[in-house]
Amino acid sequence: MSLHLSAEEHAKVLNGCRFCGLCAHACTLANATHNDANSARGQGRLLYALHTGMLDFTPRVVELLYQSTNCKVRQAWCVPRLDPDAAIRAARFDVVARRKAPASALAVSRAVADYGNPYGDPAPAWERLNATADVRPGAEVLYFPDGHAAFREPQAAEATWQVLQHAGITATLLPHWIDAGETLLELGFLEQAHRQARHVVSALRECDTRVVLFSSGDTYHMVAEEYPETLGLSVEGLTLRHTSEFFADLVAAGRLRFKPLDARVTYHDPCRLGRGMGVYDAPRQVLSAIPGLTLTEPPWTRERAVCCGGGGGMPWTNPDLTAAAAENAAAMLALPQPGLIVTGSAHCKSHLASALPEGKVLELAELISGVL
Repeated sequence: MSLHLSAEEHAKVLNGCRFCGLCAHACTLANATHNDANSARGQGRLLYALHTGMLDFTPRVVELLYQSTNCKVRQAWCVPRLDPDAAIRAARFDVVARRKAPASALAVSRAVADYGNPYGDPAPAWERLNATADVRPGAEVLYFPDGHAAFREPQAAEATWQVLQHAGITATLLPHWIDAGETLLELGFLEQAHRQARHVVSALRECDTRVVLFSSGDTYHMVAEEYPETLGLSVEGLTLRHTSEFFADLVAAGRLRFKPLDARVTYHDPCRLGRGMGVYDAPRQVLSAIPGLTLTEPPWTRERAVCCGGGGGMPWTNPDLTAAAAENAAAMLALPQPGLIVTGSAHCKSHLASALPEGKVLELAELISGVL
């Protein structure tokens, strides 16, 4: 019997998704692999068989459970709004509880334990930002960069800091960068994610700032939604915002004005920022405020936007499948023939950029910092 994949909580998925398949066209991963095992229907059959005892957590079953971006796009297309991704994550909790996590996932768990980040790097690549940023008590904003911006796309963190400085915002950082635990949670390490989350909440409460600002939809969603709902940790009293929301307010208040930019831009909605937090308008408002910029929409956008392929811990467990999904997503985003693709996540930027010509994909702050 499963510990987390409960019939009470996931009954509709267990009994519905395995007979359906009407969302298969929307799954970025299944479209890349052409494998029904990666679709909601195939996963529904797998989950049902696990729950009823017809299958055990064998290496092949575990491998398939970790072939999912958990991006919620299938739920967006589902008429009864079933959530197969939540059931997949529950099954991953069971995998870890049974000590059957794949080696690639265990490597992430060890990296966070040993180095404080899922990349296993000894120090953040964003030390250039630390050199120019102060830890200031009483600042207006505490900027909390996600792991990808801290270790793989420091230019996105630097651009965010430049925008805040240009607008006259007094901003600060935590004395030491802390991983919010979203990758641990997605890979099934529930207890370790809970420990990370307690550490983060304690650090945030110690800082005397009005607003905690995230440039990642994943980290924003993790702290704002997963901490209270999944991990039982209160974030009451903390004002949590994504950079796009904060920038939109600055534009409306006349604190951000942009130089003209003659460019055709398509905006990509990151999964956790859009479907997770419902933030769709703010980044478009910021882009629309740039004189000369033409904003276009891809064929599937907002709630039904394509996933970049980088969710669900996939870059660690299945990098080849992530790359294939990113190519599929990039091809769809490029259909309106934009000059640039802009996204609200450094993580999404990395994956989409891997499938497109250099310089064709930017994180939102990177674009606007260049027109200040």
